[in-house]
Amino acid sequence: MRNYTYLCIAIFLAFNLLRASLSVGMDVRVMNRLGHGKRVNVHCKSKDDDIGNRVLADGEELGWHFYVNFDFSTLFFCDVQWDTGTWYHFDAYNADSSFFDRCGTDCVWMITEKCLYVFNQRTYLWEPRPYEPTKM
Repeated sequence: MRNYTYLCIAIFLAFNLLRASLSVGMDVRVMNRLGHGKRVNVHCKSKDDDIGNRVLADGEELGWHFYVNFDFSTLFFCDVQWDTGTWYHFDAYNADSSFFDRCGTDCVWMITEKCLYVFNQRTYLWEPRPYEPTKM
C-alpha cells in the first residue's frame, strides 16, 4: 500500500511538472488610439479570469499576462465602447494555431475609429479587423 501511495504521488508530481513545462506564457495589450482625446471603455475576460472594466484615455493601454491552459482551450475576449455608442466584441487571444502564428507570445491590439488592428509578429504589419457589434 505504501509503494502505491508513493507511486501515485510521483505520477502526480511528474504530470504537474510536464504541464508546467508545456504552459506558454502570453501577453495581451489593448491600446486606445482613437485620437481627439477620446476615452474607450474596455472589458476583457476569459472563462476563468475577468480583467475587469477599464476606461482608457487616448494613448493609454491595458495589458495582462497569463498562461495557456494545458488543453489549449484558453480564450480571452474583449468588448469595447466609446462615445456611449455600440459595444464591439473581439477575441483578444484564442489558443488556436492562427492566433499563435500571428501573435507569437504577444498579442497587441489597436483600437481606432476606423477599425481594430492586430499586430502580426511574424510579418511586422498591423492587420485590420472589422468591428463586430457585441451580441447581447
